[in-house]
Amino acid sequence: MRAAVAVLTLCALGLTLSASAAAVPGLRSPTGNIRCVYAAPTDARNRGGLFCTIGQAAYTSSLQSRCATVDWHGWTLSATGKGTIVCSGGALWFGTPHYVTVAYGRTWRAGPFSCASAVTGVTCRNRAGHGLFISRASWRAW
Repeated sequence: MRAAVAVLTLCALGLTLSASAAAVPGLRSPTGNIRCVYAAPTDARNRGGLFCTIGQAAYTSSLQSRCATVDWHGWTLSATGKGTIVCSGGALWFGTPHYVTVAYGRTWRAGPFSCASAVTGVTCRNRAGHGLFISRASWRAW
């Protein structure tokens, strides 16, 4: 059930963009293992959001098992809601991400989001106080 909510949330956020979409801002951790992109809102139907992925992590198989018959793709954070895992039956497309490497101890900002990079992982928050913490060893969404 939770996986279905994440898929519906992803669609409601309008995070699936066409191949012809313009470059979207994004961040990557210094190792390149964690990446997030920001999709700006375009109208009432596409409220935008933040989408994050990780290349290698200790928990990927457990998150994949939560997604049942579809694939686990990462996490999403809306401008005002809690972070959620993303399960999808197809590929997600964001146009061309323009990633900026965020050094440890620095913060990246886009729209209503801020993401702090640390040796321990990346923490992203929205202005409502909800967020995500992502590292190789663990993750949290609140």
